[in-house]
Amino acid sequence: MARSFDGTNDDLTAANVDLSGESVITVVYDAYETAFDNVDEALAELTVNGATNSGGFFLNPNGSGSTDYDVTMINGISELTNGDFPRPSAGAFHKFVIILSIGSNPNTIQVWVDGVSQTFTYANQSTSTGHTFANDTLYFGQRAGTSFPFNGRLQEFAIFSGALNAGQIAAHAAKYSPLLVGQPLYYWPFIGRTSPEPELIRGSTATVDGATAIAHNAVIYPAAPHAIFVPSVVGGATPKGPFGLPFYGPFGGPI
Repeated sequence: MARSFDGTNDDLTAANVDLSGESVITVVYDAYETAFDNVDEALAELTVNGATNSGGFFLNPNGSGSTDYDVTMINGISELTNGDFPRPSAGAFHKFVIILSIGSNPNTIQVWVDGVSQTFTYANQSTSTGHTFANDTLYFGQRAGTSFPFNGRLQEFAIFSGALNAGQIAAHAAKYSPLLVGQPLYYWPFIGRTSPEPELIRGSTATVDGATAIAHNAVIYPAAPHAIFVPSVVGGATPKGPFGLPFYGPFGGPI
């Protein structure tokens, strides 16, 4: 299942998302926008305001200031790096891969949609170095559970340490689950029907408020996601995952 947000008051919250040791992260998710009407939405936001609170980020697919998809992050000295990229079509699922680098000079945002690199246009771009993301609550579907309601669907949201490589980005575009492509720091499948959302491999629970279960987009998923996923080895060959990448277990490195 995916999670459906009604654009009025649905949200999920995931407490204690600790990214304080991370200066570069990759955010991966499948999202479906019901319709674009240029009214701000908080698809996902780290801290109660990812545009003002140090170490936060803010994903706004329906920004009021443009007809594009807005991404914002803010470093430890309250300098913004933000901008936008072209929106994909509404009424369909798309795979997003967003690399956020908050500690480099300059701070950077890179975006792929369905495996295609996007032109990101900066409104502000900090050059300050040495910063990391926050240890805080991650909000899905509304800003702090109170404003900017998201009108659409969300599934398979993952956060990775560092920047994914080209092969991993291509594997995500080919509908492989984050559990098969790498080892996420945090992973919310959004497939459960209860609140809190059930925890899966290296995941975090999320408290559900109104967001309902709905049929999910196609995804290539481990056969036993609650167990260590070990592919068979034939003739001593090293097993490989999609695009020649190694398979990953839930608690260690490549298998």
